[in-house]
Amino acid sequence: MKVSFVVPVYKKSQEQVKATLESLRTQSHKDIEVVVVFDGADQDLEHVVDQTFKKDTRFTMFVVEHGGAPKARNFGFTKTTGDVVSFWDADCYAEPEMTKMWVKTFERNPNADFVYSGYKWTNPKAPGFDSEIFDPWLLGQYNFICSMFPIKRDRFPGWDESLTGLQDWDYWRRAVNAGCVGKYIPGYGFATDLPDENSISGNSGKTKERVERIREKFNDPKRDILVFGGLYKREAIHLAKVLDADYFVNWPFYKIHDYKMVFMVGFHPWELKGAASLFNSLGNEKRVIYWMGQDSEMTYCAPYHEAKIFIEKIKKDGMVSFCESERTRKILEDMGIEAEILPFPAEFGMVQSTMPEKFKVLALSDDQFKGHLDAIVKALPNIDITVANMETPYNIADYAVGMQFTQYPRLLQNSQKMLMNGRYMISNVQEPYSGYVDTSDVTKFKSEVIAKLVELEKNHPLNEDASKYYMETSDKETFSKKVKSVIAPILEVVQ
Repeated sequence: MKVSFVVPVYKKSQEQVKATLESLRTQSHKDIEVVVVFDGADQDLEHVVDQTFKKDTRFTMFVVEHGGAPKARNFGFTKTTGDVVSFWDADCYAEPEMTKMWVKTFERNPNADFVYSGYKWTNPKAPGFDSEIFDPWLLGQYNFICSMFPIKRDRFPGWDESLTGLQDWDYWRRAVNAGCVGKYIPGYGFATDLPDENSISGNSGKTKERVERIREKFNDPKRDILVFGGLYKREAIHLAKVLDADYFVNWPFYKIHDYKMVFMVGFHPWELKGAASLFNSLGNEKRVIYWMGQDSEMTYCAPYHEAKIFIEKIKKDGMVSFCESERTRKILEDMGIEAEILPFPAEFGMVQSTMPEKFKVLALSDDQFKGHLDAIVKALPNIDITVANMETPYNIADYAVGMQFTQYPRLLQNSQKMLMNGRYMISNVQEPYSGYVDTSDVTKFKSEVIAKLVELEKNHPLNEDASKYYMETSDKETFSKKVKSVIAPILEVVQ
């Protein structure tokens, strides 16, 4: 597979351009071509590039009348011959194996029209950008794919030469709207210099105007609710979809019109400073917090002074609180926070209608219960028990029973999914169908868990009652109606 790089050059230093092109020249994948397009004449830099790279026939150089990066990119594309094309910035430095990884990913995923990853900054103090798993809906909310990543030649959508900013967001949205599918590669493929105030990305003063321009171009709806996730990013994205709301990761970037509600998913005490700044910037929007369980536990155990300031602010601002369980509600109540139970609308696809042929158990514990769980596993060598962790994905269809033992006894979302799918649970959580086991007496605790597993191995039909209960309590429509009822009076006045 031949990879073409189009590199527009405008007002970059000799050191930047030489380092950028050298990082492409030394790629381990050798079947490449590099088309350098000067966006306006720069005789000194042209001479440097020509003298440095003229012996490599894979490099060609052109000069066009200054018209901006999109114009230079479109011109450069007409000079390429590669199977896939990347539009490379002149201050980005590729890792040696980057192009090889691109090619391998295309070969392994023939349906992918483009591939992409995260990237890091040349300043080691700045955190890298990890990007997102491919999601057309999320791409409509904010751009998580930079311009440098390769697209198949026949799917190239062209660059909008009228835009002065967010050109890559427009580019990828048009590609995806035309049916293009992307494949995410975990990790970083290159490093880039931090934008300065004179660059397109660095001119934050025009961010709002540029966001509005793109959203108007794509006829994005003006929604009533804005969802923010903080540490609960995936959950926030899911709830934004359920609520037909906007989702944001950067407040100034998405404060483009007046919302009726700002809905925060999860709230840790150490987020107070940033959250306070966010809420202080609001106007008349209704403020709502959805407590994710661990939030209440952490706040309850936080230093008194920090928790006091935090709780006083919640009360003063008249925030509405929802939570997912009775345990969380009681903890919040003990801190003087009134919250209404509203089960989290679980994200799931096809619900299982049968049990697996082989009896398997999926077990999860935190450090407090790890030793006890290991003892249970050793005591039952004939039962297939998988000890899971938070990071490793697993297929619920492969398991008949889930076990969860955690310091904070609340039903985790994956445990809830097990029950939705008609599986059985054994846990220290006092929730419906959770298979509660008292852990106060360690010996009795382990004996009871072992007895439950042995019994379930003998007889474990589909747990239809649990499935029905959690499907009904986690209904998306019910969740959405309840949240929107908070702003119903406001909407009625507007209408």
